[in-house]
Amino acid sequence: MVFATGKSPLTGRKLDQANAEAERFMRTLEKAARAAHIEGRRWQDELDTFLLNYRSTPHCTTGISPAELPFNRKIRNKLPSVDRLDPMPSDIEDSHEKAINNDSKRNEKMKKYADKRNHAKNINLQIGDYVLVRQQKKNNLPHLVKRHTE
Repeated sequence: MVFATGKSPLTGRKLDQANAEAERFMRTLEKAARAAHIEGRRWQDELDTFLLNYRSTPHCTTGISPAELPFNRKIRNKLPSVDRLDPMPSDIEDSHEKAINNDSKRNEKMKKYADKRNHAKNINLQIGDYVLVRQQKKNNLPHLVKRHTE
């Protein structure tokens, strides 16, 4: 995909990481479809069950399921749970704050890990400091443009 600027929206590492996450989910989804086929059930029905269970499972970062945050309630499914089925309104507000806090803690942890892996250094710049600026290379080859003359 290329935008009007002529550049791809994601390049390099970010694209690779996003593809890895998508590929991992597709592998899990395909595994569920294959299991349904082997057991002689319709994969379309099993897809609905799989997605319900997937969306109601607490996320590792926020600690709250993706379905719980927008609907402000727990989704009923066949997964075992020890929590109350219908939380009180104060519990819902607490769960949103808990999700935000857990997310920020997880982001800090991931940043530290990425900085360590990439050997990032803290640099204190002051106003007036000289810095090097990376300039994009320009293509000096002439563009072949076909003009329509009438």
